[in-house]
Amino acid sequence: MALRKLVKQLSISILIFSITLLSIEHAFSITEDEKNNIAVYEKVADGVVNITSIAVQMDFFFNVFPTQGSGSGSILDTKGHVLTNHHVVANAQKLEVTLADGSKWPARLIGSDPDNDLAVIKIDAPR
Repeated sequence: MALRKLVKQLSISILIFSITLLSIEHAFSITEDEKNNIAVYEKVADGVVNITSIAVQMDFFFNVFPTQGSGSGSILDTKGHVLTNHHVVANAQKLEVTLADGSKWPARLIGSDPDNDLAVIKIDAPR
C-alpha cells in the first residue's frame, strides 16, 4: 500500500515537472514576426541617436535661464545628417548628439518643418 502511494506521488510530481518545463519552453519561444523584428532592430540600432538640446527661456519676471531637453533621431547618411523632430531642436542654442557607441558630438540645425514636426541636424563626427 505504501509503495502504491509513493508511486502515485512520484507520478504526479513527474507530471507537474513536465508540464512546468513545457510551459517554460513555450514562454521562451518566439514567433517568426518577433524574430524578424529582432533582426531589423539589430540592423538599425546603431543608427539611432540621443539628442540633447540647450535652450534659453525667460520666466514671467524676464529672468533668463537655460533649459535642457532631449529626444531621439536617426542617422540618415555618412555625412552626419540626422532626422529628428522639430520640437526636440526648437529654439535650441546648443545641440549635442550621443551615438550608439556613447561618443558625443556637437550638432547644428540644418532645417526644420514645424508644421510636420520634422528637423534635420548635422554632426561633424569623423567617419
